[in-house]
Parts: sequence; structure tokens; C-alpha cells
Amino acid sequence: MSRNTLGALLILIGLFVTLSNLGLIGSGWMLFFVGSAFLIVYSLRGGRRTGSNLGFLIPGSIIVMLWAFTWLDSAFDLGAASGGVFFLCIGVAFFFIYFIHTRPGGGAGNYWPAITGGSLFLFGLLVLSVEMYDSPLGRSILQHAASLGLVAAGVIILWNNRKSRP
Repeated sequence: MSRNTLGALLILIGLFVTLSNLGLIGSGWMLFFVGSAFLIVYSLRGGRRTGSNLGFLIPGSIIVMLWAFTWLDSAFDLGAASGGVFFLCIGVAFFFIYFIHTRPGGGAGNYWPAITGGSLFLFGLLVLSVEMYDSPLGRSILQHAASLGLVAAGVIILWNNRKSRP
């Protein structure tokens, strides 16, 4: 990271901390602004054209989705569902990384963010369904999860088979 990039990042973070300390913005917004600063640096340094910028995209995506989780929790009082929603948000962060950085370039071995995001997303659904089991929604999710999983797997197989034909 160049000194100019580091200097700009420290100025942005310092401004947001100052605004938060003065009570001009809520503390939850700090996550949004810090994550956005990382995403801006990723974009300014060339985005996906250079592979070395991934070090800005990963923390930026995760921090912005942590902000989304804190916002959802404060807006909707998630209660018992908060654990599952947390993992769903982190999974979405990795899907964001996949669609922004690795998918456009294609090639073998570029699926790691999608695999990580999918695993975290499915784990979030599992945690959410277990935490919400006592509710009608939770029972409905658990009753239909296996059949919906089979349908999703079939769709994925058919979709991949369609793309591989000449």
C-alpha cells in the first residue's frame, strides 16, 4: 500500500471517528464509513484489473455487511434470529467479493468467495432455522429445507450442464 493510500485512508477514518465522537453520526455508521473507505480505495487502485487490490475489497465487504447486520438488528430487533442473520450477512459479503472481483475474470480456482459465501449463507440458514424452531416460520423452514435443497441442487446441476454444452 502506498503512503498516499494509507494517508487518505487514515484521514477518512479519523474524520468519521471525530464525527462519531461529536455525536453527529451514530456509532453504527462508523462500520459503514470504514467499510466504504476500503471499497473506495479498492476502486481507486484499479479494482479487479489488479489482483493485489483484493486486500481492500475483502475487509470493505465484510465491514459493510457487519454494518448491515447492526442496522437490521437495531431496526427490527432480531432477538433470537440475530445469530443466523449475522452469518447470512457475512455470506452475502463473500458473494459480493465473488461478483465484483473474481467472477468477471473467470478461470479455474476463482470460486473460493462463492464457496465461502455459500457455506456461510447455508450455515446462517441452519442457525436461523434452529433458533426460530419454536416459531411457525422456523418449523416451516425445517419441514421444507430438505426438499428445497434438492430442488436447488438440481437447478444448479442443470444450469452448469447448460453452460458447458457447445
